[in-house]
Amino acid sequence: SSFRIVAIAHAGKDLFGTGTTHIRSNKDLSLFSGLPDLVRNGDSYTADFTLRNRSQKSLSGELRLSVDGLPAFKTQSFSLAAGKSEVFHWPVTIPQNVGTLSYRVQAKAGDEEDALLVAQQVVDPTPLQTLIGDVQPLETRLELPLERPAAARQGVIDLAAQSSLVEAGLKGVREYMA
Repeated sequence: SSFRIVAIAHAGKDLFGTGTTHIRSNKDLSLFSGLPDLVRNGDSYTADFTLRNRSQKSLSGELRLSVDGLPAFKTQSFSLAAGKSEVFHWPVTIPQNVGTLSYRVQAKAGDEEDALLVAQQVVDPTPLQTLIGDVQPLETRLELPLERPAAARQGVIDLAAQSSLVEAGLKGVREYMA
């Protein structure tokens, strides 16, 4: 991280001055996320994290990953030469019906350590869609055989009854024709 500090001083009309300086702050051991911001339910991919050694000496230690709602991940060992970095990988399968995943990565090498918390948005790969619509008179008992398609992950049955088609206004037909 880099910062610019500016100071402005004044005392009356004729006494004033400014001063500036730059400071740079680095941790000897730094973690960076390579995760995509958005994934889909059921996706399988490799979660990548980069570990950088900015110190003047080699560092060896362990890297741990945990994700809320997922089984434990294997701890990985590392040995980084001074000034070097390395990408670490873990295979991840996104569970169904999850909106967000929280990843926590921790690196520790002796007295040096870093941690990273990353949130990842999860969306449904298949948007809700109407597969069939039907209009039937309700003069007698009505039976409609329904079956969820084999490839469907979830389904909704929406049933509405109206005393006449005029009341319903055929909203769905109007939306379709618009």
